[in-house]
Amino acid sequence: MTNIIENGNTDFPTDPGQSYAFAAAGTFGGGSLTLKWSIDGAIFTPFNDGIENVILTASGGREVIAPGRTIRATLSGASTPDINIAMAPSL
Repeated sequence: MTNIIENGNTDFPTDPGQSYAFAAAGTFGGGSLTLKWSIDGAIFTPFNDGIENVILTASGGREVIAPGRTIRATLSGASTPDINIAMAPSL
């Protein structure tokens, strides 16, 4: 588990094609937590679950399939956030 207390990026290494459970809980301080993915760790694309981009503005979670080697959680627009985030392979 990782604790986020400021805007920025948190990266999770992943195996392409693997299903992952992502969860976030805490105070978002008016911010948005966006999931993005990357093949090379340099260029990131917003994660889309087939309907919409994966964006949390309050505690919640999603199950996602990793298309690349890194999934990034980007917190933006938050003032005094305190969010615990975790990502783990799904069974």
